[in-house]
Amino acid sequence: MQIAPGSAPYVYLIIESGKILMIDFVNESNTTEATTLHERVRSLKVCPNGRYLITAGEKGDIAIWGVKRVKPQA
Repeated sequence: MQIAPGSAPYVYLIIESGKILMIDFVNESNTTEATTLHERVRSLKVCPNGRYLITAGEKGDIAIWGVKRVKPQA
């Protein structure tokens, strides 16, 4: 996953299809999505530094996602 840098907070959504949607709260056109391997996502936590997401599935499976911030192209 790659997200452009900025001081704006991000909103993380879990869609029923098992996708995670990350939306820049200020610049709504800056969105990223990722598909999980969980049959059904039970929870999502964001590390305080914003560099990792942790998702947990209904069957007890856990995934750790690295979030890489990239500079927007001019």
